[in-house]
Amino acid sequence: MLSPAGLTRFGYGRKGTEMRKNLKEARRRAGLTQQQMADQLEISLRYYQNIEAGDRTGDFILWDELEDITGIHQRILREIS
Repeated sequence: MLSPAGLTRFGYGRKGTEMRKNLKEARRRAGLTQQQMADQLEISLRYYQNIEAGDRTGDFILWDELEDITGIHQRILREIS
């Protein structure tokens, strides 16, 4: 199971690093590259990279899809504590 997470960049304080780590770990556990994840989400690679880097947050639909793809609840993927 992934550890609790958070957000560090662009107004998210020190916690963005944790969000990036959770999402990146979940993607890797799913056996996907960033390009493959972006393709499954039907978004650009750059947009996905910004989400994984903590520069963009994405909408609720995107997080629902990330949950479906990774099998990890979005609250864990997005957790900020």
